[in-house]
Amino acid sequence: MEPENLRDESNMSPIIDVNENSMPGSPETLEMEGHLEESAEQQPSSNSTPQDPFIISLSTWQWINIDGVNLPAITRNQQEKYVAVHMVQLRLLSKFPSEIPNDIMQKYTMKSTKMTLAEAWKFNAINTLLRKFDLGCQQLFDENDELVKLADVMMFYWNVKLVVMKRIRKQYETIIQTNEQNISIVSVLTNLLKTIDDDIYHIPLKIGELADNPEASPQPKSDKEVVSAAPKTTRSLPPSDPDPLISSLSAWEWVNFDGSRLPAVKRNGERYVAVQMVQIKLLSKFPSNVPHEIIQKYTMRSHKMTMIEACQFNSINTLLRKFDLGSHIYSSSDDLVTLNDVQKFYWNVRLINLMRIEKLYGKLMELREHQTNIPLLATMSNLKNYIGNDVENVKAFLAELDTKYPKLDELPTKNHGW
Repeated sequence: MEPENLRDESNMSPIIDVNENSMPGSPETLEMEGHLEESAEQQPSSNSTPQDPFIISLSTWQWINIDGVNLPAITRNQQEKYVAVHMVQLRLLSKFPSEIPNDIMQKYTMKSTKMTLAEAWKFNAINTLLRKFDLGCQQLFDENDELVKLADVMMFYWNVKLVVMKRIRKQYETIIQTNEQNISIVSVLTNLLKTIDDDIYHIPLKIGELADNPEASPQPKSDKEVVSAAPKTTRSLPPSDPDPLISSLSAWEWVNFDGSRLPAVKRNGERYVAVQMVQIKLLSKFPSNVPHEIIQKYTMRSHKMTMIEACQFNSINTLLRKFDLGSHIYSSSDDLVTLNDVQKFYWNVRLINLMRIEKLYGKLMELREHQTNIPLLATMSNLKNYIGNDVENVKAFLAELDTKYPKLDELPTKNHGW
């Protein structure tokens, strides 16, 4: 059920970087057993002792993987794993529609518990040092933030995904019925339905494993059930017909963007990405109160997708990413934005948020209740310095963008993301 390794998809499309040089703020390669690397930047100052419990606690955590998404987890009572509510909402649940059935909400409600001070700074250190705030840039964690059990998150997530997948299947069936005369669309959607059917079959198996209840797992499908689950329309294109829709499905590229990978299509040599994917994978981690001058100066100009481009994004999201890029079915009413516009908007928004968090660290270090906690002060100081380095890197990258791409002209625009 996890998204496929995108490096193995090179036969479908090339993998390219937004910039030839390494981009500032990209997360390091994640290890399944997480720890903060031994370095002068990340370790507390010499004022703290190596055996201090607070410092030791910062290394006691691990990466866990939920449906292709890596999240840091801590352990309580030597056995139960917990994850941060805010990270679960941002990286797992934000791709689903908000209207979740009440029976799911009531049956699988996740019970939360408050973080300790050490746990809060563990998540702050991971998010700052290893993920460059990819796990959320709205806040710094403190004792008012909440944890939930990993087991509860898994059960809630897979049940919600099952509901969403069934809903998407019905939407695809409706599209097929209304486009019965368009053999190309029917052929593409029929293949997508096969993937969705496979997921709908395997998710209950996963839920059964989580519940440790073999009776919850459905029996293997018979040949008759497989046939009845297939779309009613079974027409296919003649092998000799080089249909433009089918051929165009491979005409796209992966772009690496600050640790996230997005599919891009080309128009007249310029790359475009889907607004919905930009919002989910890039902009959702930032707070919405972006300064008005940033919105005015770097507003992204939108363009409607063609039917072929919508099919491309649907195929990529369904087949390669298992709807990790959002549980949305694209159509010609959806919008594209140029990659260059996204770069300028994103990195300027990232810069102001890094500067905001750097100031926040400074204010926290001045609080009276923190003055006697030397290990905590040392941790804050190192994280603040680390963010300061990122601020300088982003400024340098933006200066490079300004020389590489012309400034936006005063054209009618449509604001996205805020």
